[in-house]
Amino acid sequence: MTGDTDSDVLSLLDVVRNVKPDILIGVSGQTGLFTEEIIREMHKTLSASDRDAAV
Repeated sequence: MTGDTDSDVLSLLDVVRNVKPDILIGVSGQTGLFTEEIIREMHKTLSASDRDAAV
């Protein structure tokens, strides 16, 4: 998009913190996108039963 700057772009961590998704599906083909920090942030928002189901 014309006129966009790096400051206009949200990181995946920003999205996880604000949207609080139930699931992430790694289909981008970009390795290393799901960092430990992102997984830990998602873990905070899931209930215990949701976490157990994921395992």
